[in-house]
Amino acid sequence: MCVPDRPLRVLDCGVGTGDFSLALFRQWHAAMTVTAIDISPAMLEIARQNYQQARLPAQLVQSSITELPFEKDQFDVVLAAHVLEHLPDPVIALKEMRRVLSPQGAVVTCLTRQSLLGAYIQTKWRTHRLTPERALQWFEAAGFQATCLKESRSSLYRNSSLTTIGFIHQPNHVNNQ
Repeated sequence: MCVPDRPLRVLDCGVGTGDFSLALFRQWHAAMTVTAIDISPAMLEIARQNYQQARLPAQLVQSSITELPFEKDQFDVVLAAHVLEHLPDPVIALKEMRRVLSPQGAVVTCLTRQSLLGAYIQTKWRTHRLTPERALQWFEAAGFQATCLKESRSSLYRNSSLTTIGFIHQPNHVNNQ
């Protein structure tokens, strides 16, 4: 992904509390704008408060990530944390994310993977059971060249999550694993 000479344009899909885009904001160390999407007005309000506290300007939009209300090629980074596995057909949402992503951009997702904690989450909320192979299948079906980051067992979050990055055009420095 090329670093733009303007603020980084970020779309956070299924924003929840805003934690994923706020983590990026804290590490980016350059200007960025955030557009946050969620179907829940209550979650959008929590995200709004968290963005205000962090002094991160954000546009909040109540919408489904399966029908994003944006023109194509609008965002440099599209984020989605623990939302795709809740959808009946995650590929539809990934295709929408690809549509609004700039050609040199990246989609970064965190997904609940198969694990002991993952099994609890998947049973409680009836989500998809994910392996790295299945996550890559979703991305490839949506037209991405994707890679799953290597798993680390060093924390509870890493024990239950799978981070996948998708590109429209595969950068030279990223290899599928």
